[in-house]
Amino acid sequence: MTMTRLEKLTKIGLNSEESARVLIYSDQGVRWIKNTDGLNHQKEMDKLIDEIVSKPRKQINEFVAFVKDK
Repeated sequence: MTMTRLEKLTKIGLNSEESARVLIYSDQGVRWIKNTDGLNHQKEMDKLIDEIVSKPRKQINEFVAFVKDK
């Protein structure tokens, strides 16, 4: 069974609010920066979340702090 994006973020220790903020920010970033369309958006979101959860915890915490500020 494949984990959802939310499950991947909570597995690395983010709470539900932090996870939701990261998902929303990531969704917007994928749409604006990568100019995704309906056909490749989900694949790009999965790739971005996998990249986020693979980072060292310190970098993840810095990203979460940045997202909370915005």
